Amino acid sequence: MFKPFLRTIAMVTPLVLGAFFPECNSWTWLIKWCLIVMVFITFLGIRWKEFTLRTANIYIVLVNLAVALIAWLVCRQWGGMELSEAAFFVGIMPTATSSPVIISLMGGNVAFMLVSLLLGSAVICAVLPFLMPIVIGQSAGWEISWQMAQNIFLVMGLPFIVAWLVRRIHPQSITWPAKLKDFSFGLWVFALFIISAHAFHDIQQQSNQGDAIIWQIGIVSLLLCIVNFWLGRFLTRGNLKHECSQALGQKNTTFCMYLALVYASPLAALGPTFYVFWQNLWNAWQLYRHSSKQSKRNT
Repeated sequence: MFKPFLRTIAMVTPLVLGAFFPECNSWTWLIKWCLIVMVFITFLGIRWKEFTLRTANIYIVLVNLAVALIAWLVCRQWGGMELSEAAFFVGIMPTATSSPVIISLMGGNVAFMLVSLLLGSAVICAVLPFLMPIVIGQSAGWEISWQMAQNIFLVMGLPFIVAWLVRRIHPQSITWPAKLKDFSFGLWVFALFIISAHAFHDIQQQSNQGDAIIWQIGIVSLLLCIVNFWLGRFLTRGNLKHECSQALGQKNTTFCMYLALVYASPLAALGPTFYVFWQNLWNAWQLYRHSSKQSKRNT
């Protein structure tokens, strides 16, 4: 039971440390490269024949879009423009590029997560230019789609190509992910520290906007996080409930922070910023539960 406790502390600690070192937000560029290495390691252990499109993958995308629009409409009606924009950017976020890494640490179906990630990113990339004018009142243009495509290729396409080459040259590399699981976890902890520092820096920058709106955005972000992880469990009848929950709940916060800052306002960007904490606290709890079950099985 001691190792699961250490893993949980290891995920919560960087979130706390980020509050004390917000100046480390200048290291944000390192997050992408940490993800690239982690995704590369994950790809090494994937058997390509496992990639299949399932009905659950489609449901995840549809629910993702529905949650975003419903959250925007509800907050627009009762909370005003700033809260509704924050809610929309929280809801519309596609599956995080780090979600396959988290699922791999918990022994889940990584191929399913990768299909959900790619499908969701592609669909949201295509519909955002149509939705953004409705939400923010101005045209966002197709550059959104291009920027997202570039980001997905760098974080997913590049590791895929390199992993494929390594597997061709050295087939035994398929066993490396199991041996490098602790290394991947360490990279994720380091990335969490930078993500937390970046998030706290953004919150500090908006502290002059008043506590009321900031707390409202934080609460809406928390509620949407709960709804996403909860709804995901009902999108399949098979043994992929955990993967569906993760695909719908763990979000690409960095991309939507950027969108909100460029096309809406810094306050709107606080929605995805708060989501960083909620989803990673949940991830820490999930990893603890998984490690606890594994420890009990091994005793």
